[in-house]
Amino acid sequence: VTVTAGTTYYIMVDTWPDPNCSKFDINISECPQGMSCAMPKTIPSLPFSETNTTCGAGADYGALVGTDYAVCGPAMNDDGADFTYAYTPTRNQCLNISLSGIPAHKEDMSVVVTQGCPTSASSKCLALSEGSGTAGPPNITDLYVLAGSTIYITIDADDFYFSCTPFTLTIDTCALFLPQ
Repeated sequence: VTVTAGTTYYIMVDTWPDPNCSKFDINISECPQGMSCAMPKTIPSLPFSETNTTCGAGADYGALVGTDYAVCGPAMNDDGADFTYAYTPTRNQCLNISLSGIPAHKEDMSVVVTQGCPTSASSKCLALSEGSGTAGPPNITDLYVLAGSTIYITIDADDFYFSCTPFTLTIDTCALFLPQ
């Protein structure tokens, strides 16, 4: 949930049906980076490799909430939790993006790369790759990105009910020539 500083919020806890009174604990904490493109996890430099999980991330950009990655065309099947990274290259680059470490029964994940948040009307689709149990996890090769232009890399789990999916994201530069 996104909240605004200086605003008073009320939290209602209700027990229905009885008992009329019961003990409870409330734990409020700041969302970790990666939970949305408003709070992405920043990729500081390349090469980059990180093991992470979609556990605890919301299903912000997949089919379940109706956005279907409109900027990249319809999402194929990925209505699970989304983890978002941001990267701003300091020079024109060619990127190879791969996922690994995904359990075989969860390889139907996707990697979506956009310039701008995936749900923004002004966002530009740069790449979309869908993994599968037969083809393996999603990979994007030879993706050209421009210096100073922030890209968002969204890892989307396959299924809302099995959204806790471990993955290792690896991003390397390509050997292809790009004019500076």
